[in-house]
Amino acid sequence: MRTTLATVSCVGLVLFVAFAALPVDAGQAPAEVKIGNLLPLSGGLANDGAQVRRGFDLALEEINAAGGIKALHGAKIRLIYGDTRGEPTVGMSEIEKLITQEKVSLIIGAHQSNVTLPGTAVAEKYKVPYYVPNATSDKITEQGYKYTFRSNVKANWGAKDEIKFLVDVGKQKNDPVKTLGIIYEDTEGGQTFAAGVRDEAKKAGLPITFDEAYPHGGADVTPVITKVKQAAPDAVLFNSYVQDAILLAKTVDEMRFNAKAMVGWGGYADPAFIKGAGKTANFWFNVGNWEKDMNLPAARALADKFQKKYGVPLSAHAATGYSALYVAKQALEDAASADPQKIRDAFAKIEVKAGPAMVMPFQKFTFDENGQNPFARYIVSQIVNGEYRTVWPNDITPPENKIAWPMPKWEVRSK
Repeated sequence: MRTTLATVSCVGLVLFVAFAALPVDAGQAPAEVKIGNLLPLSGGLANDGAQVRRGFDLALEEINAAGGIKALHGAKIRLIYGDTRGEPTVGMSEIEKLITQEKVSLIIGAHQSNVTLPGTAVAEKYKVPYYVPNATSDKITEQGYKYTFRSNVKANWGAKDEIKFLVDVGKQKNDPVKTLGIIYEDTEGGQTFAAGVRDEAKKAGLPITFDEAYPHGGADVTPVITKVKQAAPDAVLFNSYVQDAILLAKTVDEMRFNAKAMVGWGGYADPAFIKGAGKTANFWFNVGNWEKDMNLPAARALADKFQKKYGVPLSAHAATGYSALYVAKQALEDAASADPQKIRDAFAKIEVKAGPAMVMPFQKFTFDENGQNPFARYIVSQIVNGEYRTVWPNDITPPENKIAWPMPKWEVRSK
């Protein structure tokens, strides 16, 4: 009898596993999977939001045209956008509406750290996965949440890569940076950036001789540039959204301030920075996670496709959105369901190493126990003749790209 019961149990287990492995029945598969997408589509960061949206929309068009979610018998993805206006309270209201009224299966967003951070708490409350492709605040994946996943870098990794860049190039050129200044906006993202730079500079034995926040969205940054000019650090690291970045770059040249390297992070990766700052943007360095000239064929092909479709250059923001939707698509394929819990579990196990998502300079997309992609990294570009040119690290830099170090003085930058 024991043998018979054991045999029956084993057979039952095999049948259960086999049944669980069967694809979703066509009659049970949804016609579409709703994904909520939070972006600043109006307000001061509307330009950023529009760029990210274009990346998402291009990927959406491709995915649905190629047959949608195969594991759900061709279910289409439907993106439902929520406009945060760049405000945390509005973002929280939008995410609640997307979850409770639109019944989305997944949230993606919200571009800014100070909007994303409170939004993750709402998603955790409702047990809906929240996928973060842009925002960088360390806290986002340090809250112990089980429904938050970020494919982008953490802010303090940016500080690590910035310092490593300065040290590496200084050694290569036999012209090292000996003192450092940091200028950053007075927001969650800016404060996180500054804290990371302080830690990494200390590890590298690099003294910080100037450290100051400025009011985000202000009309005049002359006081902070006056003070950094007096401190005269060898290199200055900046953290700003694009409109502030333009104002800072112009003021740097108006004040005739020079340094071996001025390294921007955030809005400095936006083509609008080059357009708005004009010639004064030349030779600035930019820390980001994407450039079209990287030694990465998929990125170059996407840049050409994007330019042809929209008539504007592909930005890092748009590339990140494009990549993110393909990662989300893989999670839906793995989950074979529109159920938020199953999608959450799929994100926890996902590993994407090939396909359209790999337009980013990451080895792969996967998530650790905190929901952070440990394979994300930054790259550094330099603006030359109004174009971003990848210059660091070496494995992703085209051999024809030569770095201008130290960066030319203001007289040359403004010509």
